[in-house]
Amino acid sequence: MRHSAECRMPAFFTPRTLSFLRSLKRNNDREWFKARKDDYEQHVRGPMVALIEQLSADAHRFAPEMVFSPRDSLFRIYRDTRFSEDKTPLKTHIAASFPSRSLPKPLGAGLYLQVSIEGAWAGGGIYGPEKTELLRIREHLAGNLQRFRSIVESPRFKKQLGGLQGEQLQRVPRGIEAEPDGLRENRIEQQKLDHARGVGTQTVIARIGLG
Repeated sequence: MRHSAECRMPAFFTPRTLSFLRSLKRNNDREWFKARKDDYEQHVRGPMVALIEQLSADAHRFAPEMVFSPRDSLFRIYRDTRFSEDKTPLKTHIAASFPSRSLPKPLGAGLYLQVSIEGAWAGGGIYGPEKTELLRIREHLAGNLQRFRSIVESPRFKKQLGGLQGEQLQRVPRGIEAEPDGLRENRIEQQKLDHARGVGTQTVIARIGLG
């Protein structure tokens, strides 16, 4: 997804969004949130739902194979604290993911969008793939290495998204034949691309169609 002032996307999020999230970070408590649930719906969740619906209407032009649905894409505000040392009950951001239509959730690569007081973050890729899924990715990379590199190493790609990120193994994994340069792409365990924008000013928010 291209992020620029030329996108001409309508505004969804406003300074009231950031004001609520800032207050939530200071008052991460269920009772506090319950008393202000209407504000959350109006200034945080509602704008994200509207943005997802807009993306759904436009998706045929840039990602027809992805799911853009408020019901399937939007993350809940409540945190799962069962296995976490951090017991604060609420997330201090609003986020959505957009998976592939052709694969069961959460398999395959997808898109991700998050808005918080620290910034707006849009990403795409695959995170924590299962072993069989990771093997297929590595095999595909091994067979299409030059085409893959021509994409991720192009100046336009690097300018827009930077380099490929993700945790890496120390050596090429078992079952994958090493290339002369070590086939560095097949040591990557997670593959992701992201584009972050700070949201300290209204101008920067507008660049990614957020208000």
